[in-house]
Parts: sequence; structure tokens; C-alpha cells
Amino acid sequence: MMEKKYIPGTPYEKKPQTFLVVFAVVLILLGGIGTAIFLIKTKPKVQKGIPTRQAPLVEVISVAKGPRRMALSAMGTVIPSAQINLKAKISGEVIHVAKEFVPGGLFKKNDIILSIDPQDYDLAVKKKESLLNHAKANLDLELGRQDVAREELHMMQTSSGKVIQDNGLALRKPQLDQARAEYDSAMVDLESARLDRLRTVIRAPFNGLMVSRNTHVGAQVSSLESLATLVNTNEYWVEASIPLGLLSWITLPKGNDKPGNSVLIINPAITDQYTGQVIKITGQLNEQSRLAKVLVRINDPLSLQSGSTKIPLLLGDYVNLRIDGGTVNDIIALPRSAIHEDNQVWVLENERLFIRKIQISWSDDTDVFVNSGIEQGDFIIISNLSGVIDGMSVRSNTKPDIKQDTLEDNPS
Repeated sequence: MMEKKYIPGTPYEKKPQTFLVVFAVVLILLGGIGTAIFLIKTKPKVQKGIPTRQAPLVEVISVAKGPRRMALSAMGTVIPSAQINLKAKISGEVIHVAKEFVPGGLFKKNDIILSIDPQDYDLAVKKKESLLNHAKANLDLELGRQDVAREELHMMQTSSGKVIQDNGLALRKPQLDQARAEYDSAMVDLESARLDRLRTVIRAPFNGLMVSRNTHVGAQVSSLESLATLVNTNEYWVEASIPLGLLSWITLPKGNDKPGNSVLIINPAITDQYTGQVIKITGQLNEQSRLAKVLVRINDPLSLQSGSTKIPLLLGDYVNLRIDGGTVNDIIALPRSAIHEDNQVWVLENERLFIRKIQISWSDDTDVFVNSGIEQGDFIIISNLSGVIDGMSVRSNTKPDIKQDTLEDNPS
């Protein structure tokens, strides 16, 4: 057998192997094309149609009318019921001040606040006493002369046989009137001097708290100077602002038989609460908010008389008030989240949403109280929806909760 030799420069023959490779490639390409044609012809067809929109799911509550203890919410500022600038009625040097003569110092009525040097006023009293004694002596002398004048007048009338009608000068009545006037004037001067002496000791005119002082020991004071500022601690006031529409619920006191509205005062900065009573409507509106001003009285705001451990109220504190307006019948309570713009609510009827406008009687921190616009048994939507249209379809798959705040649930 002859061996075929490879000659460089000539192609090496492998024809059978090349044919098989080409055949396999063509076969694979034809299979891929066939598979693609099959998939295209058998793909699922999209059914065209109008998309359906599912109604939104909502949560509702069922409301009911009932009695409710009305509580008006308001805010106010603690102010003094009485505040005075303490002034001396005389002038002199301050020689003593009380231990409590500092800002925040407490005084009971008639406690000594400070003393002014009394020496000049002691001397003035002695001088006026001397002048009074002199005037009294002159009056006594004149009364003695009156006896002599009457005797002389009697002798004159007896000797002449005539009765003198105008006998005032003869009886020295002008001299007697003058002596008595001088005595009375000296008496008044002495009382005035004694009063000035008493005024050297300055006392608290009421149970008070000193909020500022303007003098000290050794200072010269006059009747024109303010010595200190005191406020009455027997009671403070709260000046509260409420809408004009709620003034009809405010009761003013009439004697002891009809007190004003009771008020719960809450300081948001602390946990203590205080009780008060409405005493006046000031008769003027707040210039910025156009709200009415109401005065509420708080007795013993510093707990000095009761001995309570409450934190004292501070002047200038901002406080929250709940004013008791009494019991109101046939009222509906709704959560604030159920109220929308322009006092509207969304009512569920036959799986549709209807917009209704309500009349709000009053509100507090969490609820509003409705007297018209909805009826007992209405289902109120409390879900948060957007793009709400009157009459739109909605779904509710929960049993409505009943929102009924009654007097028993909300005691005063």
C-alpha cells in the first residue's frame, strides 16, 4: 500500500469531515427557524375591552343622638385679679424692710412691709399736741369771758329797762366762735400728725405676692415714688378667648344663688389641675383674633390657704380651659377626622357616598358635636379618600361602629 505524502504548499484534503459540519449547522438553523415560526403562530391573543374600576373600600361609623355634658375648650392667660404699685404717703428714709421684701415674697394682710424713720413725725405730733393745748386754753378763757359778758348784759338791760335784741357782740359770740374754730383746727392738725406717724409703717393691704421692688434700706422715698408692686394672692384671673358663637353657653353669676360656669384649668406644662368660675365677659374683642374675652376666677391659686401640694400657678402662664356648659340633649358626637372642608361629612347610603353639610354646635380636642345636617342611624365615612365626588360608589365590608358619647360615658 502506497502512503500519500503531504506536499507543502498544496491543500490537505479532508472533504468528508467538512461536509458533515456544514450539514449539522444547516440542520440547526432550520430547526431554530421552525421553532420560532411555531411560537409566533401559537402565541395567546390579548382580548381588548374596557377596564373596570373597583370602588374604594371605606370604614364607617354609625352615630346616635344622646345627652352630652358640654365642655367648651379655650385657652387663656393667668393675670392678677388686683395689682397695685405700693407708694408711701409721706417722705423720709427707709430704716427697715421685711424679710419677704424681695420679688416672690409673700405677705399676709396687715403684715409690715417696710418702715420709714419716724423721728420727724414724732416731733410733729408733740408740736400739734402743744398747739391743741394752747387752743383749748384760749377756748376755756373765752368761755369764762362769756359768763362775764352775760352778767354785764343783764345789768345793762336792767338799768336801762330795755331789751337789747342784737346782743351777739355784747355776749362775745364772734370771739367764742373763733376760739372754738382754732381748737377744732388744732385738733385736726394733731390727728393729721398722728396719721402721718402711723404712715411711717407701711403694711400689706391684702394677702399679696411681691413681684418687684424699687427701694431698699437707707433710701429716701417720697409720696410720688413706687416702692414695690404687689398682686393679690387670694385669687387670680384667667383671661380666656372664645368664639362669639359660643357666648350663648356662658352663664354669668347672679348673686349667691346662680354661680357662673364652672371651669377646669389645665396647665399643659404640669400635671396639676385647678378649678375656677366664670365671672365676667369683658365686653371687648381681641383685635387680632376677633374672639370674645371671658374672665375666670381661680381662688387660692398658690395653695396658701388650702395647704395643697399643687404647683402654684404663675402669672403670665398660658393655660387650657374646659368650661362646663351644662347638659345638652339630642346631640351627635363625631370624631374630628370625619369632618371635612366647609363643615362637610361623607354619608354612606346604598354603597354610595353622599356629601352633607352639618351644623356644629361646639367642639373639643377630639370630637365635634353636631345638632343638624345628619340624623340618627346615618353611616358616616371616616376613611381618608381623595377625589371625592358626590354620589360615587364605595364599598364597606365592616359592621359600622356606633359613635355615641352620652352623659354617662362623659361625666363632668
